[in-house]
Amino acid sequence: MLADSKILNLPKVSLETKELLPEYSGIYYVVDEKQIVWYIGKAKNICKRWQGKAHHRIYQLKHLKHKYFNIYYEQINFSELDRREKQQIKKYNPHLNNSPVKSKKVRPTETLLRETIATISDFAFILGVEPPRREIKDRIGIAWLIQEQILDLPIIHICLDLNAFKTTLNPQSVNEHQALIKKAFSTRKAYASKWEGFPKGYPFMFRLNVNGHVIEVNDLSVWLGKENTQKYNDTKIAKESFKVVTPESLFTIQNCNSEQQSNKIRLQRIKPYTLDLIPLLFNESVDTKAVKQKFYKFSEDHKTGKRGVGSRSRPIKSRPIDSDFTTIDELLISRGIDNNKYDRGNIIYNKQRYENRIGLYLRCFNISTKAIYLFQQTIDN
Repeated sequence: MLADSKILNLPKVSLETKELLPEYSGIYYVVDEKQIVWYIGKAKNICKRWQGKAHHRIYQLKHLKHKYFNIYYEQINFSELDRREKQQIKKYNPHLNNSPVKSKKVRPTETLLRETIATISDFAFILGVEPPRREIKDRIGIAWLIQEQILDLPIIHICLDLNAFKTTLNPQSVNEHQALIKKAFSTRKAYASKWEGFPKGYPFMFRLNVNGHVIEVNDLSVWLGKENTQKYNDTKIAKESFKVVTPESLFTIQNCNSEQQSNKIRLQRIKPYTLDLIPLLFNESVDTKAVKQKFYKFSEDHKTGKRGVGSRSRPIKSRPIDSDFTTIDELLISRGIDNNKYDRGNIIYNKQRYENRIGLYLRCFNISTKAIYLFQQTIDN
C-alpha cells in the first residue's frame, strides 16, 4: 500500500545512512521511491535495530538493487509499541511483513575452489603436494604457514605464472595487475570458507581449507630464483581440468636455489600430484565458462576505464532528481539526512576562485559518529 501523509510527514533517513536513525523506541516504516510501504516494525532502540546487518530484512532490501528506500520513524512509548505496530501493519499491509524471511544461502567451499580453478586455469598450475607440516613447524619462520588449523592437513601447492598472466590478460598498470589478482581470489557470495590472503608483504599468497586439504597459491618466483621452462601434464582438481608440472619439472624446480630457507624446506618436501585429491561432497552445478567470462570482462573493464583509478565502479544509489537543488539543506533533505544533527560551524570560502561553488565545512569523526575529535584548524581566507 502507498504511504499517506501521516507517514511521509515523519522524519526519515535513507537506507544507506541508517546509522543516523534515532536512539529511542518507536515504529519505523521502510518506503521506496514510489512511496510504497515495504515493511513496518518496532524497536526499543531504532538505531540499534538497524545497526550493521542486524535487521533480519536487510538482506532482502539490499538485493532490490533498483529500489531506493527511506526509513521513516516515529517515537512511541515502549508500552505502546506492540499495539501500534499491529495497528499500522493492518492499515498499510506491507509486502515484507507478510512474506518469509530470506537468508543468505551458505555454499560449500569446494564450489568456491572450482570457480577459482576455472578463473586461473590459463595462467596457473599445480606444483605438487606437501605432507602435513606439524613435524617441521619449528623450522618454518612464518607463523601464517604453521597455524594450528592446517598443521595436520596435506597442502596442494598451486603456482601463478605471472609471465603467462601478463601475456594472457595484458594488464596496463600495476593497479590493474593487483586488482585482477585480488579478483581471482575473492567472492561476494556466502561460502562456508573463503580465500585467506597472507598479511602485507605477500600480496599474491592465498590459502583455502577445503574437504580435508589445504590449497596454497603462490607466485612461481617464490619457489624459483630464475626463469625456468616447465612442462605440464593434464590433471583434475575437484573434478575441474587443470595443469600440473611433470615430475621431471618438479625435480628441476626443487634443485634451483630458493632465497628463503623456510621456502626451501617446504619445497624439498613436495611430491608429484598424480590424482585428484579433492573429493566432492556436494557437487553443485558450476558454469565454469560463465565464471571465466566474468573474470575476463572484469579485465576488459579496467582497460576501457569502467573500473580502476578514475572510474566509479560503485555508483551512489539515488532516487531520480526532478529539479536542481539550490541549497545544501534541500540536497540533504532529499537524501533523507536530518541536517539538524550537524553543527554548521564556520564555512570557509575563497571568493577569488570559487565564487560559484558551495562551501562545505568538514569535521573529522572518531570511530563512532557520535564522538567528534576535539580538533580544529583555522584557515585564513
